[in-house]
Amino acid sequence: MKLLTDHNQLAIEFAALCNQYDHYKWAVAWAGKESGFDLAKILKKNKNKVERLIVGLHFCQTDPLFIKHYMDHPTVRFIKQTEGVFHPKMYFFYNSSDDWAAIVGSSNFTFSAFNVNREANVYFCQDDGEGLFEQLNEYIDCLWEEAGVISAPELVLYERIYKHQKSNLESLHKPIVNNKSGRIDISEIDVMTWDSYMSSILKDDMTTLEPRITLLNKAQELFRKYPTFNEIPLEYKRCLAGFAMIMPGLENVDWRLFGSMQGARQYKKAINAGTSVANAIDKIPLTGEVTKEMFYQYVRVFKKISINPLASATRLLAIKRPDTFICIDSKNKKNLCKAFNIPQSHLTLDTYWELIVERIRKMIWYSEAPKGGAQERKIKKYQVAMLDNFYYENV
Repeated sequence: MKLLTDHNQLAIEFAALCNQYDHYKWAVAWAGKESGFDLAKILKKNKNKVERLIVGLHFCQTDPLFIKHYMDHPTVRFIKQTEGVFHPKMYFFYNSSDDWAAIVGSSNFTFSAFNVNREANVYFCQDDGEGLFEQLNEYIDCLWEEAGVISAPELVLYERIYKHQKSNLESLHKPIVNNKSGRIDISEIDVMTWDSYMSSILKDDMTTLEPRITLLNKAQELFRKYPTFNEIPLEYKRCLAGFAMIMPGLENVDWRLFGSMQGARQYKKAINAGTSVANAIDKIPLTGEVTKEMFYQYVRVFKKISINPLASATRLLAIKRPDTFICIDSKNKKNLCKAFNIPQSHLTLDTYWELIVERIRKMIWYSEAPKGGAQERKIKKYQVAMLDNFYYENV
């Protein structure tokens, strides 16, 4: 048995095992493409030796080119769903029960793991203990039963999510401790999957779930019907703005959901006057990408409306673009900041884009596709605003 912590030593030992043994049984969380990765090329050359290869897809870190190359290979399967995160890194080689070796540790089957990262692995073989051959076989065979094949449509979807995630990978290489606060920036919501998101939505306050969806449906209908906010009838605008409770023709929905603005006097006056609010919210498109520049154009106009504009500004943003924004008010700010590991004093309208919008766009659940029926697809469409259902404090 020996500890492998040096990149060169690990790569040399691994390549030697690939050549020495006739059977491979591996389980890895992530796998990388062949380009620049010599061990991936060795695997390709010896793929007839693969007896079991199980690869995880969590966080979309496995390269689509690896999947494409091996998706039709009968001895390669992928972990698409599991409770928790699929995280093993086990490389088991054997010729017989008396002639085998394994490397187990922290290295995924990627170029970075074998050439760049700081990793630690243990090499052991038939001389290091009885029963290990059977235990390794049994564990990997159990994982094999949990894994499955990837279809062509699933690969297309995966590639789309992977492309989005890849643009955010640089953030994974940055220190995760915020120098200003000393707090760890990564929290549970950062790595929450869409399935976990839906579980939280459905187990939370179900009495407001349908009214929330109904409210957002109606809001989207109004924004589509009227080219500018100023053209929306005042009685409707007051509801959209969050300080009128009942909308004519929709008496069963409380329009103070997603943030009650009843105490925002300057905001009310601006809504009633019309022009300044319309100029602000009209800068945000109803569909398509919302850019940082659009947001700050909105902010510059809106900050003239209110002394403390975070709640009122994000209320309108969340109602018009619930796929991008969440209203931050006194009823959810404490819980949301705790979930995001943000000091409450740091979250203002000026920092909202960086601390909330950009952060959410890097989260796993944000990019994953819905798997259920019509209601789940609707929730996906409104997924950011619906976070209020998680963090609203009804006290």
